[in-house]
Amino acid sequence: MRVIEVTGVAGVGKSYVLSKLSQNPNIVLDTALIKAYKLNDLRLGILFLKQKKSLKMLWLMIQIAFKLKMSLFHQINFIRNSIKKFGKEIFIHHQLTKMENIIIVDEGISHLYQNIITDKNDDNEALIALVDQLIVSVEFNNEIMIINANETTIYHRLFNRGHKRLKSGDEIKKFIIKSQTNIQHIEEKFNHVFHIQNDEDGDLETELNTIWK
Repeated sequence: MRVIEVTGVAGVGKSYVLSKLSQNPNIVLDTALIKAYKLNDLRLGILFLKQKKSLKMLWLMIQIAFKLKMSLFHQINFIRNSIKKFGKEIFIHHQLTKMENIIIVDEGISHLYQNIITDKNDDNEALIALVDQLIVSVEFNNEIMIINANETTIYHRLFNRGHKRLKSGDEIKKFIIKSQTNIQHIEEKFNHVFHIQNDEDGDLETELNTIWK
């Protein structure tokens, strides 16, 4: 079984890349698995809580959430989404070990490094350290696909489509810089990392074909 997580700075066009990947018969997206196996929030939560280290992990999630300079709603949402990520990871690696397709996980565990990004002056190094501890709690060995795009393209996409927590051009620039810093941390920390370039004038099809060679 081969599992690839997809991550990248907001605005790199992950959704477009995923739509292209979904057209390949050798690939199954995690969204299809969620639907097929009825992996609702409750079931994913139960899978997470069955882990021996679940309470320690939950405490780390709470610490991360309350270090983030977000509203209480967004802090709770961070914890909820983190639990879902780990629940899905457990299901895939315990129930789908014989699956021959490549499983693509959109914004899985490795995307936590992007989930902690805000435009505020958070202690990013402390947050990264906590996420490191959280991920070490599981036997994480998925491949990580980092979607890249030109920085100007990312800026214009975020500016034009809007972002619920970014209100100005300066906030967007700060957000992109911090996001790229955390992407670099992923490259340094994990072994099975590769890049896909998603520029408007690029050849995405050729880039994606390298995945199954």
